[in-house]
Amino acid sequence: MVLARLAAAGFVEAHDRVGYVVRDIRLVGGLETWRYLFRFSRQLPDLAAAMLADLLATRRRLVEDAVRLLARSGAAYDPGPVRRAADQFELLVAASAETAVLARAELHALRMAIAVTGQGLALAVFNSVSELILEVPEALAVLYRDAPLHVVVWRALLAAWEAGTVAEHNVAAMETLMAQPDGETVARFRAELTGPSPATRR
Repeated sequence: MVLARLAAAGFVEAHDRVGYVVRDIRLVGGLETWRYLFRFSRQLPDLAAAMLADLLATRRRLVEDAVRLLARSGAAYDPGPVRRAADQFELLVAASAETAVLARAELHALRMAIAVTGQGLALAVFNSVSELILEVPEALAVLYRDAPLHVVVWRALLAAWEAGTVAEHNVAAMETLMAQPDGETVARFRAELTGPSPATRR
């Protein structure tokens, strides 16, 4: 039973006549393995923080790739679905919605930006990475500490897209918007893991 669960999570592999062999999860583990490891974040703070940093960096690269495509040929892509998703995100920010709600709304806007540029595999990776990020409340709290700034960037990007003036500097703006809070998120996440456990806090 235990070995079967470990095998399902990707930690061991069954071999005929040998039994179960421990796998190098950093080399061959998939996103489900990462999801499993996040449950033990407090016991593995360095690994968990490194995993979160990788997830955020991957999300950042996927978004930047989509904006680069817009900079090259934005007129070829319909901004309508992204505009509607970004408008919904802006309404939720104005209503001071809960952080998890804001996160899901903005992730949907980012998802639509990748989708309309026709990047099917990138979209699949983005969806998997996003689901893992949503499971880390400490990350979301930092990422959306200044949600109105996200709205400003969305407005600027969509205005440039609709005017046909998206340029490489928009990629830099997106990188700036995402990189600093990503770094703060990882640092805060690690601090949460290495601090007193919830059961011992007063």
